This record gives sequence, structure tokens and C-alpha cells, in this order.
Amino acid sequence: MDLGISILSLAILSPVFLILYMAIILTDGKPTIFTQKRVGLNNSNFIIHKIRTMKKIDDLNPQKYVIDEQHRITKLGRVIRPIRLDEIPQFYDILRGEMSFIGPRPEQPKFVEELSQKLPYYKLRHLLKPGLSGWAQINYQYAATIEEQSIKLSYDLYYIKNRNVLLDIQIILRTIETVVFRRGAK
Repeated sequence: MDLGISILSLAILSPVFLILYMAIILTDGKPTIFTQKRVGLNNSNFIIHKIRTMKKIDDLNPQKYVIDEQHRITKLGRVIRPIRLDEIPQFYDILRGEMSFIGPRPEQPKFVEELSQKLPYYKLRHLLKPGLSGWAQINYQYAATIEEQSIKLSYDLYYIKNRNVLLDIQIILRTIETVVFRRGAK
């Protein structure tokens, strides 16, 4: 399913990606793709790809929650983030086998280390490939505090325990609803 979804999505969204690529170059310059280390299956690190939606800065501490970086979002970013177009390159990450379409969202290593120490069972999220969408993403807000991460973790653990084709279909349909109605993105 992941392979089919990623190939179809990349084929359909490639014109949109090309337009966004050119728009970023014209409005904010290169690079157009943002890469970042994330933790995936079996606690292994991988590089995630996104369309860059934040202003470039030289930062010695790049691991911050997006909520702390709202001032850096570009004008184009404010348009494409709510409809998740910045995530188009993650279909490439799915094609490479680093991610799945459905699963817990991958997190930055620094946050995984902190959350693993503070939240029991946090590392269980890494029993599955991380997902472009997931049960936590469609049922909960962006999480930037320990309390919010704990709630988000409960949704991830629910998915891990109860995952099946019908639940995946429900997540796909609700993801489409989330994108169309622009809910949840930061």
C-alpha cells in the first residue's frame, strides 16, 4: 500500500512540487528542501524531507518545536503548511522505505531522548515505521509540552495496539478531511 500511494502521490503532485520549488527560489532563495534527522523504525535515525517553509537562519540549536518558531514561517509557508503541501517530499521518504503512509509521526532525536525518559512506553512508537499521517495527527493537536506529548503518545499506542486495514482507511479518510479543512498544522 505504501509503495502504491507514494508513487501515485508523487506522480499527481509533481507539478505542484515544481511550482512550489520555483516559488521558493523566487521568494526566498535556495535551498528549497528542508532536511532533518528524525527517529524511525527500531530507534534508527533517518533524514526526513520537506519543502522549506521557514526563513533561513544560522542556528546552533536547530532542534526546536515549531510552536517556538512561528516568526520564521515564510509567506508561502503560511499558505502551504495548513494544507500539508510542504510534506510532498515525504512521499519520497515512503518510497525509500524510511516511512510509511500511516504510523506515528517521526520526531527529532533530542526530543525522542527527552520524551523517552519522561514518558513510559514512548519508545514503543518505534516498533512501526513512522508515518506521514497517523491516529494522533487526526485526533489531536500539535504537541509541544510533556502533557500534550503524553496525550499524543496515548493515540500512537492505541494505533500500535489496534492497527488494521479498517483503521488505516479511517485515518486516510480523516487525513483528507484534515487537509481539505486545514485543521491542525502549525
